[in-house]
Amino acid sequence: MVKKIIFSALLSLALVTTSCREKSTVSPQTHPQVRMRTVPQGVGVNIHFYRGSIKDWEMIEQAGIGIVRMDVSWAAVEKSRGEYNFRAIDQLIEKLDQHRIRL
Repeated sequence: MVKKIIFSALLSLALVTTSCREKSTVSPQTHPQVRMRTVPQGVGVNIHFYRGSIKDWEMIEQAGIGIVRMDVSWAAVEKSRGEYNFRAIDQLIEKLDQHRIRL
């Protein structure tokens, strides 16, 4: 029993001391294309509609929203196996383009 306690104590000490090392001064490497991407200025929101009413679009414009995010349900796109319908998404993108809002 004493051997187990001593072994556990030594193992714990070894684990603690090996995690106490000098902080690395080397900067992490980033892929050049990742570095070049910037977050656009403006405010973004998540929307939960494909069409939206005139009032929805007016409120988005008045709020100065320049970016939206939209969840797309695959079940809505592929209602029958192998048959895809992106019409609602295409219409949403057209509406966003009309209002100069990024998706």
